[in-house]
Amino acid sequence: MGNKWKNAQRDKRAPYGWQGGFTLIEVLCALALAGLLLSIGMTHYQQHSEAVKQERHQANIALIEGAARRFRLDTGLFPS
Repeated sequence: MGNKWKNAQRDKRAPYGWQGGFTLIEVLCALALAGLLLSIGMTHYQQHSEAVKQERHQANIALIEGAARRFRLDTGLFPS
């Protein structure tokens, strides 16, 4: 007896029975939020990657300077 009443209510809500899912507005809101978070994250990522590049360049310069000094100690001349 309880099942008949539940089925009758289910039929009133949707013509083909209960159909779950997200509405278009919900999907668009989720996409907008994901895009906002992604854009914020990308700006921080780009700033951080630029700082890492600068540190890497400084380390490479120091390495080259050290190699040039060692070359001068061995040969008496700087490399040309």
